[in-house]
Amino acid sequence: MWSSSSRLVQSRGFVFEASSSCILKKLINILQIMNSILRNGMEANQVIRAQLSSVATSSLEDLDVANMNLLCSIEDSFKLDNEARGNIDSMVDPCCNDLRDLKSGHCHKIVEITENAGKCLEKEYMAAYTVEGYSFSAASC
Repeated sequence: MWSSSSRLVQSRGFVFEASSSCILKKLINILQIMNSILRNGMEANQVIRAQLSSVATSSLEDLDVANMNLLCSIEDSFKLDNEARGNIDSMVDPCCNDLRDLKSGHCHKIVEITENAGKCLEKEYMAAYTVEGYSFSAASC
């Protein structure tokens, strides 16, 4: 009833015929299933890797465009700042020169006023000294 390559296997109260060809077929089937799973997994990984690479490349290109736009914006702002600085300098420089001239003129006027005040006081002192005889009138200033 049993072939020479068969043997009886008892498991949990059941008796099975285990033949080497049957086991070999099961192993081959398991290996084919595992091979299919691995192949599908590797294909899925390659698809995901390609998608990731595409997204990364697209993101880097977008980043390059954004960086170039930012650089252009900074350069434009720098040019505008330089123009504004030139405009401000063209208004401020004459004012500073006028202020320097005013300060210089003010200093000369102070010296002039001080000299005139000294001369005036000296004249009044002399006039009061000669008219009243050694008396000085502060009310005349």
